[in-house]
Amino acid sequence: MWQKTPEELRQALTAPFPNGDIEWRVSATNKEKTKGLAVPYVTNRAIQNRLDDTVGIDGWHNEFKPWKDEKAQLCGISIYFHERKQWLTKWDGADDSDIESVKGGLSDSMKRAAVEWGIGRYLYGMTQVWVSIEQRGSLTGNTGGYPAERESMGPAAFPIFTSPGISMRKPLTWRKAG
Repeated sequence: MWQKTPEELRQALTAPFPNGDIEWRVSATNKEKTKGLAVPYVTNRAIQNRLDDTVGIDGWHNEFKPWKDEKAQLCGISIYFHERKQWLTKWDGADDSDIESVKGGLSDSMKRAAVEWGIGRYLYGMTQVWVSIEQRGSLTGNTGGYPAERESMGPAAFPIFTSPGISMRKPLTWRKAG
């Protein structure tokens, strides 16, 4: 059983993630699809580990509900507050994605619900970086492509992404946006 004040819980949930837990994707492209906007995100596994480490494996749970005529998903993340003897749930939702539609919607809605608790919220304040990309395969929606220089990127080529009090230098992991 975890014993944290509300402020200690907030600090633990909102702490920056280790570099290894942050991944990057291309969220938007220019009209020619030669440059893409690299944005950071954390995986659901990193979010689950943060919750397990912060409130224990029995101190939280999530729940999903179909939304928008079952073309989107809502996720609620609940944390149990022992002193009040009740669960507090925060909800958010996301449309099903173009790739693995329902799975993508479930995953995205959980990431958004985690942000409601402050988990990974600082990532939204990070510097946006436009990178060169090349198209691979068929692209749907706003996916963009992959970095053109990915084969030759050495440590000096890794962009630096910054947020207040945080500086990261890390190779980019490129995934189609979805």
